[in-house]
Amino acid sequence: MRRMFALTLAAAALAPLTACDTLQTGTESNFSFKLDTDDRLFPAPFNTPIAAGFSVDVETYLASDTSKTAEIVLAQSLDQSIARVTGTTGNRFTVEGRQAGTATIEVKGPGGGDTVDMSVAELAKVKLTYPGLLLVPASPPIYVAEGGTAYFGVTLMDATSRTLVGYGQFPVTITPSSAGAAKASTDVAHLAVTFTETGAVTLEPLGESALEVTVVPVTDIATLAFEVSAAQAITVNGSGLVVVRGEKDDASKVFGLSNLATVTATTPDTCRVEASPRLGDAVYTVYGKASGACALTATLGALSADATVTIQ
Repeated sequence: MRRMFALTLAAAALAPLTACDTLQTGTESNFSFKLDTDDRLFPAPFNTPIAAGFSVDVETYLASDTSKTAEIVLAQSLDQSIARVTGTTGNRFTVEGRQAGTATIEVKGPGGGDTVDMSVAELAKVKLTYPGLLLVPASPPIYVAEGGTAYFGVTLMDATSRTLVGYGQFPVTITPSSAGAAKASTDVAHLAVTFTETGAVTLEPLGESALEVTVVPVTDIATLAFEVSAAQAITVNGSGLVVVRGEKDDASKVFGLSNLATVTATTPDTCRVEASPRLGDAVYTVYGKASGACALTATLGALSADATVTIQ
């Protein structure tokens, strides 16, 4: 079954904090530092503590012109019992939180150096939200496809409910254990779970309420649909987001299609499309190349959906 949609693509309008919140100038005012948390709805302020046992990527810019990146030659923690630097590449370095406290990170580049303090707090709670943000029903049943990977929103907190940041193996128990497997996260905002058998499945995170989903066979999906996730028309050399959802006969949405559906742009001179799992469940980024109509097609077995996106 083929469902046709005419869409004006929305640009990725994640509401940013001010530069004063997300950027931290080093003690010597040579570099400015930013946590790579752009996969969150609201990027985290730099002073957000790292969850102990988890990692965060830090981007480095010139303090005199924060539009310019600052390449890193060396980054190291001056107190590795609190935090340690596990890698550097380009203008980025990765910090792993080890135990509660504050560590000074020393950073050196070709033109000078700087230091910045980063704090670590013990993880006490993990809050999960259903995939699809506001696209999901207010209450169960929430359906996911067998064999599919669904992306659940994640918020890390300490014992006082203060928000923490970090990626790694989130402490979430899946019951029954044979029904799914949680992947070690490579971003700070999502837990990816691949569901391998049908039936009711419970996800119980550390210190917070459990979520329940119902895993259904892919054959229960009756139609595919494109949905738009933001609000401004895309421009040439700009980008925007589309989301692919499956629906049952009763119009209930089925999530977890990120690794099952195939999305292509059939007008490659006008646009291109690629999966963006860091942004959530079955999210795809469309890039404008030239003005005109951008034709998208999603397929899942015998099912398909079409979208026409306007590139301005």
